[in-house]
Amino acid sequence: MISPSSPMVKVNFDASLIPASSIAFLGCVIRDHEGFILEANCTLLYNAHSSFVAEAQAVVLNCTFNFIPRVGKSVTHAMARECSSLFEDCTWVEEAPTSVESATVEDRRWIDPP
Repeated sequence: MISPSSPMVKVNFDASLIPASSIAFLGCVIRDHEGFILEANCTLLYNAHSSFVAEAQAVVLNCTFNFIPRVGKSVTHAMARECSSLFEDCTWVEEAPTSVESATVEDRRWIDPP
């Protein structure tokens, strides 16, 4: 994980697409400089024709981002997968679904090794 300087936060997102229905599931996770979750959310996007379009829509909804390869997005990928199983918009504050929390613990090992 590339952590931001305090008091900055890190915002990551990932999209999962069902091509036949043009529905995309956007997972977004906001974390502090220590890697702890401040907010996590999942959003359904309709009329998304590709994952690229879904992620572009996320940029419009959020702010400026740096590209992070999928290997560095395990937390937001877990959030997008969670969204696809819930099939509704959801927001968590200072917590997230268990699969996302687990991915966060694993990801934090890069900045706070055991």
